[in-house]
Formats: sequence, structure tokens, C-alpha cells
Amino acid sequence: MTDDDSASFDEQRRSLRLDMEAEPVRLNWLDANEQAHASEGLCLNIGRRGMLLCMQHPLSLGQLVYITLSPHTERENNLRGQVGRCSAEGSCHFRIALQLF
Repeated sequence: MTDDDSASFDEQRRSLRLDMEAEPVRLNWLDANEQAHASEGLCLNIGRRGMLLCMQHPLSLGQLVYITLSPHTERENNLRGQVGRCSAEGSCHFRIALQLF
């Protein structure tokens, strides 16, 4: 990006993101048959309305999930969210963007 290009760049975020430095998370969800699933991943960043995760498997767009930050620690915190984007990435496998409720 050159200096000329910077004037045309518009930031889409409306709130700041906090870099989570790959903090462990646990996700729980129900599939279409109401079968319970759980998986571990890493939180890359979090903002007021969303978070970005690194997971070893994809999640369906629109999937509702329960998120546990810092699982199995005294700092454990629970959130709810919905998958808004899921894309394949190199070493991360999948980057999953969640909208938080």
C-alpha cells in the first residue's frame, strides 16, 4: 500500500479489537439433529461485537455456538455467538468469525 492508497482505505470496524494472543477457547453447539458437539480452538482477537477464532475444523455459516474463554481456569468466561464467516487458512486450518450476542 502506498501513501496514495491509504486515503482510499476505509476501516470497516466500529469498535477496537483486543489481540488475544491465541487464548484457548472451547466451543459447544448443537447440530441440525440436536446432537451436542464440543471442540477446542484459539481466540485470535475479540471486540465488542465479535471474535476471530482459529479451529481445526469448519463450522457452518449461521451456526449458533456457546463459547468458553480460558476454559478450566478461574478466569473462565462464557459467551454466545453465531458463525458469520469460515475460511480455510494454512497452519490455522480454519479462521472462524463469530458475531457475539
